[in-house]
Amino acid sequence: MITITHLSGFGRGKSKTFQGPSILLGTDPSCDIRFDATWDKEVSPRHAQISILNGECVIDDLGSATGVWIGGRKITREVLHGTVEVTLGQNGQRLQVQVANLPASAPVQQAAAPAHTLPQRRPAPASGSSKAVPIAIGIAALLGFGFFGAKQAGLLDSGDNRPPRRASVMQGTEPSGQDADSAAATVPSRMLDSDERLRLAAKKYEQAVGVVIFSANGKGEPGGTAWAVAEKTFATNSHITEMVSPLLEDGGAVHVVLNKNPNLRYRVLKAISHPEFLTNEKLEAGQLPRLNIDGKPESVGAYDVGLLVVDEDPPVKMPLASEAKLQQLDSGHRVAFLGFPLEGLKSDNIDMHYPVATMQSGIITSMTDSWMAQSTHQKSVLIHHNLPSAGGASGSPVFDADGSVVGLHCAGNYTMGIRFDVGNMLRAEAAAQRKALRAKALAMLRNPRLSEKEKEEIKAAFVREASAISAIPAEALTRVTSASLINFAQRVDLLKGLMKSNGISYTESN
Repeated sequence: MITITHLSGFGRGKSKTFQGPSILLGTDPSCDIRFDATWDKEVSPRHAQISILNGECVIDDLGSATGVWIGGRKITREVLHGTVEVTLGQNGQRLQVQVANLPASAPVQQAAAPAHTLPQRRPAPASGSSKAVPIAIGIAALLGFGFFGAKQAGLLDSGDNRPPRRASVMQGTEPSGQDADSAAATVPSRMLDSDERLRLAAKKYEQAVGVVIFSANGKGEPGGTAWAVAEKTFATNSHITEMVSPLLEDGGAVHVVLNKNPNLRYRVLKAISHPEFLTNEKLEAGQLPRLNIDGKPESVGAYDVGLLVVDEDPPVKMPLASEAKLQQLDSGHRVAFLGFPLEGLKSDNIDMHYPVATMQSGIITSMTDSWMAQSTHQKSVLIHHNLPSAGGASGSPVFDADGSVVGLHCAGNYTMGIRFDVGNMLRAEAAAQRKALRAKALAMLRNPRLSEKEKEEIKAAFVREASAISAIPAEALTRVTSASLINFAQRVDLLKGLMKSNGISYTESN
């Protein structure tokens, strides 16, 4: 039996008892003794491990940045007897480890050898600056439609996107490709850094993700992300599937082209939207929006999950998170998405004929209902996260370090803005039009036969027309990502319900 008591920090005085065979210590969410990454700066994600080996209690430094200290000594591996004070980092968090009544013949578990240190998270390179600088004009907007819809509305800008640097698997080396995956496979997955586990999950399921291509009149446009979830079935958002059916009815075509595999193109035969998803057509037909007790409509549209039925079976399918996993989702939970953000990025961020998906990682920032309110687990189906959002990423799978899909990316916080170059052009055009209008009004007012009433009517008409000229046309606006970097995903149990109601089976992870 091993009892660990916090001697410092927020949990000071609290104890936890383990029977073994191993205990992970660090800031990563999967650790058994978890520290706060914001406050406990000296503690690494996978800092140390306490194991029962051949009837002895052993502590190993797992390649931490600041070391493990016992009695003023920095140790790599140490056998613990009785009660021992352990410090994570020379001046970091202090723990009391009490060892008692170990089994005479405990299972042997391989602890990480000192030379095989675990990866630490590396900073991503700074992203480049956009040549087109948007002017935010303070209008809040949500990503309520995909890139295809945004492109139709003309709400596009240019930007820059650079892939993050791959994390190392073994200290002092930077393996790549299959070598990196082989090296990582030699380390138990539970002991890997969460970023490395997310990378391996993305690698494992990279051929499950595809870009949705809308084709009409001899031209194709990328419009969203979908991922294989069942036989001949891809998952995406309802606001994507809602665009599919009308296009198919008008003789167009929709395909899902797989990531890094352009020869695997799946023709969409049918789109299934969630029946509770509230569309503009339903509102125009008289259906009322869902209101809370204050009479407010949903901040982010609920039930934004849908299915695309295709002509062939994709090679890889992603598992859905179990109910037990979904109940554990909360702030700080490490997640990633793999998809195709397009809007506002150079060359749409992809070659449509050879698409390469973008992976982004981050954390869940909160869990609420669709009105941004705290609620029961059953109703808290809106995942707030800090993964980047852009048109085209809609429908991307949001998955955890085990590769289990916990949600579908659906919306983002935006303001509306206009580029400097477009703004200058519009201002010049508006100034010229107002000047001409003013000249016309002054010429009319010089007529001596006009009554005072007629003069006032001419002045009022001038004000109305000048104001209309000053207005910025909708096609000149572009969506600008909010600096808050709080975006949204639909929890995956909504997708499970849709699949069950349509008789489609799926794989669920433990």
